[in-house]
Amino acid sequence: GEKVPRARNAPTRARVWWLVHQWVGVKLTLLMSFVLLTGTLAVFSNEIDWLLRPAMRVDSDTVMGPVNWGAIATHIAKAEPGTQVQSLNAPVDRWFAASATVSGVDEDGERKTRFIYAHPTTGELQGVGPWVGAQRILRNLHRHLNMPVGVGVPIVSSLAVLLLVTFVTSFVVYKKWWRGFFRPVRTGRAHMTWGDIHRLAGVWTLWFVLLMALTGLWYLVESTGGRSPPLPQVRVAPAEIDN
Repeated sequence: GEKVPRARNAPTRARVWWLVHQWVGVKLTLLMSFVLLTGTLAVFSNEIDWLLRPAMRVDSDTVMGPVNWGAIATHIAKAEPGTQVQSLNAPVDRWFAASATVSGVDEDGERKTRFIYAHPTTGELQGVGPWVGAQRILRNLHRHLNMPVGVGVPIVSSLAVLLLVTFVTSFVVYKKWWRGFFRPVRTGRAHMTWGDIHRLAGVWTLWFVLLMALTGLWYLVESTGGRSPPLPQVRVAPAEIDN
């Protein structure tokens, strides 16, 4: 008689979970790796700018007491009377200068934003720096891929949804995952070794994946219309500027 073709077996539930976990992981890899790399470098962006901008450096032995905001404001007002000070920023550490974010009209008649660096104790100006530096470049790339904020932030923060899918499916794909914390990596075959390394790294970084997913979801909601609480306000006594 005529042979009846066999129907292909429907994928099992475990297989479906594994396919979802694999597909999301592959799609997530390239963009997520870029976001993680730029974010890691952005952590050290102040130090990178410190290396590139001599005006940011001070001898820590010459720094004493709190930041002398009044002296800094006085020196800026005397050196550049037409400059508008937007903010004064405390040093991130003892070997860093204090900085002022200022805006003013340059020689071409265009208003530009830049930094003025000052000694935190004496208030003496040490030099200027452009607005665009390592910190600005790395943070913009990490936060919104250097795209318009309204577009880039939702794109980056939407990765949190994929991270959450990866987080949830990993518990289904990796049976008895809690035993993997101290399971040794097997050697012999490359496929088996890399699989063990993947699972070992996965269980030890579960908390970090969840942290990134939750904070990313917060930014996604915030960037798409959700309202966050207002920033805390700090009351500071006004600085006295000597004429």
